[in-house]
Amino acid sequence: DHRDLHSFPTRRSSDLAGRAVVEVTNNRVEFSSNAIEIEYLADLTLASLSPSTGPEHGGTRVTVRGEHFFDSENLFCRFGDLPPVRAAFLSAGAVHCTTPQLRSQYPQGSVDVRVTNNGVDYSGAALRFVFQSAPAVHSVTPSAGPLAGGTVVEVAGINFANSTKAYCLFESVAVPATFVSTETLTCVAPSVAAAGSVAVEVTNAHLHIAAGAASVSGINPSDLKIGRASCRERV
Repeated sequence: DHRDLHSFPTRRSSDLAGRAVVEVTNNRVEFSSNAIEIEYLADLTLASLSPSTGPEHGGTRVTVRGEHFFDSENLFCRFGDLPPVRAAFLSAGAVHCTTPQLRSQYPQGSVDVRVTNNGVDYSGAALRFVFQSAPAVHSVTPSAGPLAGGTVVEVAGINFANSTKAYCLFESVAVPATFVSTETLTCVAPSVAAAGSVAVEVTNAHLHIAAGAASVSGINPSDLKIGRASCRERV
């Protein structure tokens, strides 16, 4: 008696989960000799999505939390009506998945997120993912400041987010950004050990770095000067 085990989330009742045997008959009397065992899973429920925002070009790894996730080769996340993306099982309460490219398909700026255990039946309730245009840095003012830091720097550009998780990066040092408008942020420059040139970049919610950068260049031991520099992507 050969039996194959398959995941089959359609449930026998609203809450029951378990296994059942499936056999086939052509005449309602004689059934197939080899049965297939299927498994009924409890309904998926979604609770939260973190982070819930990210860049429009995709690539953000999000954690979906909820109940009744199943470690299956058919575990997927779906963003709107786009093709599903494979999810990584963490536990019955959490999975990881990576956002696809979103802007061209969903110009309104947000999309529903659902999860499936079997590649067919998705969670009824959805979570909402908001995607943003990538920021770009155009200029930084003032053009000089002390090595000790403390200079309030105005960063001009586009697509800045009004978020408590927005930061300016002076090379590898992140400092909180104060939102002024979608085209202006202010940040307090950190201290540096020696005069030199450092890239100044912007991140919205720790997810993506501006597609343009400015650099701060030292002109003597107590002054820093702004200049242009090439962009460096970070994730």
